[in-house]
Amino acid sequence: MKICNLLIFSLVSFGYLSCSSKDSITNPQDIIFPESDVKFQNHVLPLLRLTCGVGGCHNTTSDKPLTSYTEIVSSTGLVIAGMPNESVLIQFMEGTLPHPGIVNYTYTDNHKTGVRTWIKEGAKNN
Repeated sequence: MKICNLLIFSLVSFGYLSCSSKDSITNPQDIIFPESDVKFQNHVLPLLRLTCGVGGCHNTTSDKPLTSYTEIVSSTGLVIAGMPNESVLIQFMEGTLPHPGIVNYTYTDNHKTGVRTWIKEGAKNN
């Protein structure tokens, strides 16, 4: 019985430690986009959540939430699949279109290129 309890405790502890938040990205600088095959779930959404979604700006309780694929692509003109230059998101990120309100984050070249690539590749929910 003690061996069984020890085994269960070990498995639960291992599962808890392997799912801890230490593996979660909390700093946008840690998000590195690949040169191609950009993933919405792995790259774009985490970046937007950590930059646009903080401070109540574009989180789930705001007037213009950017916390899901549907919210992002259904916002008119924000993302136009295959057309990064016409997408307002890119224009905001690159500073070619002024963003109303305060922006507390400067995107890296990798972030801008990565989001451009995602849009160019069809802005898929992948």
